[in-house]
Amino acid sequence: MTALWRAALALGCLMVVRMATAADPPSGPLVTAEWLRQALARPELVVLDASPLPMAAQGRIPGAISVNIFDLRARDAAQMQERMRAWGISARSIVVVTDQGGSYLGPRLHFDLAHAGFPEARLFVLDGGMARWRAIGGPVSTAAPAAPPRGDFAARERPALRASLTDALSASGDPAGHALIDALDLDYYYGGARFFDRQGHLPNAIALPAEDLFNADKTFKSPQQIRALLGFLGIRPEQRVITYCGGGIAAAGPYFAIRHLAGFPRVTLYVGSQLEWVRDERGLPLW
Repeated sequence: MTALWRAALALGCLMVVRMATAADPPSGPLVTAEWLRQALARPELVVLDASPLPMAAQGRIPGAISVNIFDLRARDAAQMQERMRAWGISARSIVVVTDQGGSYLGPRLHFDLAHAGFPEARLFVLDGGMARWRAIGGPVSTAAPAAPPRGDFAARERPALRASLTDALSASGDPAGHALIDALDLDYYYGGARFFDRQGHLPNAIALPAEDLFNADKTFKSPQQIRALLGFLGIRPEQRVITYCGGGIAAAGPYFAIRHLAGFPRVTLYVGSQLEWVRDERGLPLW
């Protein structure tokens, strides 16, 4: 074998190794559009699109299954398991959730799947969503995806990821040991706009609008930038962090960023959020 042939063979082997490993699951909670484009052919990959249905109909990643986040909020564990199996999710699946980019919808679907017990080591958010996917020239389909083979995932709820009204009350009354994060726009936080019959924010809550977590290209800010933002707001890793919003959807933005990107260990999402707070018969205050 000539030296030239050996070199060519070695180069070919190196390219095969790179191709085989290029689509291996990453170690963090985000995947890039470039990674996903290489991984689309993997049989264990499941792509779920949390974009509003009219937007998803205008173009989705080929094979991506549309998920209505607002429909999931009323699902119990058995119903959620049935949905996940219908989406083709099994214990061995790699699941990537996406949205239009710069949105809390993908993070909320990530939360729902993690709460149902899907392993976070195999669960990812597409960084930048469809905006980034289109920017790299990823293929887009307007055809409805074919029904995937039925999965066999067995749901096991993780209640520790969710905060209750009691938890929110404790956080409101103990700002030293807790950080109660309001993910709504500042107009809602300060009372210029409102969802319900009263305006304002939960007492001692800290304003961190979900939109502040993203770059101009709709990708997430870096972990270092997010930790710097949290430090500026006085939010510390040793605190118990609870995120909320109006109805428990936008709160997933800071929840995902603080827990999974900044790496704070004690982060929960208050699913009931302000809707549950204002409906409480005790007439809980808003500031």
